[in-house]
Amino acid sequence: MVQPLRKHTTVRMQPSNSILTQSNLYFNQILTVVLEVLDDSESSIRELALSLIVEMLKNQKDAMEDSVEIVIEKLLNVTKDIVPKVANEAEHCLTIVLSQYDPFRCLSVIAPLLVTEDEKTLVTCINCLTKLVGRLSQEELMTQLPSFLPALFDAFGNQSADVRKTVVFCLVDIYIMLGKAFLPYLEGLNSTQLRLEDHHHILKYKRMTERSACSTNGNLLRKEEVEAQERGKSRGLPPLKLKRRVTALLVDGGKTCQLIQEGILMHYGVETQVVGNGRDAVNLFASGSDFDLLVIDMSLPILNALEATRQIRGMGMRRKIVGIAACGYEEERRAFMDAGADEFFEKPVPTDQLVRILREIDNS
Repeated sequence: MVQPLRKHTTVRMQPSNSILTQSNLYFNQILTVVLEVLDDSESSIRELALSLIVEMLKNQKDAMEDSVEIVIEKLLNVTKDIVPKVANEAEHCLTIVLSQYDPFRCLSVIAPLLVTEDEKTLVTCINCLTKLVGRLSQEELMTQLPSFLPALFDAFGNQSADVRKTVVFCLVDIYIMLGKAFLPYLEGLNSTQLRLEDHHHILKYKRMTERSACSTNGNLLRKEEVEAQERGKSRGLPPLKLKRRVTALLVDGGKTCQLIQEGILMHYGVETQVVGNGRDAVNLFASGSDFDLLVIDMSLPILNALEATRQIRGMGMRRKIVGIAACGYEEERRAFMDAGADEFFEKPVPTDQLVRILREIDNS
């Protein structure tokens, strides 16, 4: 398989007009050979094949568009390569496809694979779905939800923590795109699925993801910056980079909004602990726990939010308290403020307001 690849490498070095002419004539044959070479036993040959695919994706988009499904399937397999450099290059190729090629054709490949039992492939496919979500309009995304949401919900029940936390980030991105119109769909998640059992590992994974760097145009960029460029700033959450460790306690008995609010806080690197009732929140502060931010929902079991807020303030807690409720009525706002809250919002907290609050905490 080495000889054909060298032949096509030679073609690549010819003048651009010659490349275009020959590629148009023999494109399918060239692509078939290059994809076959991805199975070569030599990692250096596999890496070279991927570099050719990068050039084909960038310079032969019209021709590659007709074969994008086959290319995605092959690249997904190569992302599991035992050689990290090869696997990373395959992910780079996937990023190009997902950011520049027809999102609906890409989705037609990714959505059926969300039922795979292979953990690595499943995580990669969910990450691919997250990238595609940002390229669709609200109307397009709503139309496409039935094609992947049931499988995504099933993946949330996966035994792998890596799979579950990847689903969380995907659901948060969908919520960012659709807003409260997405909340009724989240009712499809039952209470068992919504129990995120290991917040520490989720946060650790998120930080590792954000700190990992990838090379773009010769510059090392943080992965979240690259992803923001791909989606477009207007598509994602407002930007924020915390300078110090920030902690939050989220008190919410509603699993749906709890999932979204926690996911957004984790997106910004906020170390978040979650409890589902007012008594547990009070007990945490009584035991000496401290948080930079307390977000507490009006409708809580066991001990209501207003009484919990009063008791927590009575312990000397002087950090930021944000009250939230399903409906932003003025009487609820006044009741929360009288109990000791600093601010009040209809839940979940609007992302622009959350960013403002986190900036204030970060700079205090």
